[in-house]
Amino acid sequence: MAVVGSSIVVGKVAVARLPIFLLSGLRFAVASAILVTLVLLVERPLPRPARRDVAVLALQAFAGIFAFNVLLLYGLRLTSAAEGGIVTSTTPAVASARCWRCARFR
Repeated sequence: MAVVGSSIVVGKVAVARLPIFLLSGLRFAVASAILVTLVLLVERPLPRPARRDVAVLALQAFAGIFAFNVLLLYGLRLTSAAEGGIVTSTTPAVASARCWRCARFR
């Protein structure tokens, strides 16, 4: 949790010095290099996702990871790191409340 929480503070400092899309690109490049290395070391044979799964994963990656982080970094330009951390920490509660509400009305 300390790493996740510190990413807000690092993001606040970084958006003051670098463009947001450059930050996002660097973050994903580093994460991709680490994850691809881990997959190559651990998974034998390499997993082969179905075509439909690739499309769903791409949509989730765009909306849940890329868009979330870009919008978070834009928001950090307008507020403090503490306020950004508070808003970000409410994400699981808001998502679970939303899911509970949808399930209740089915």
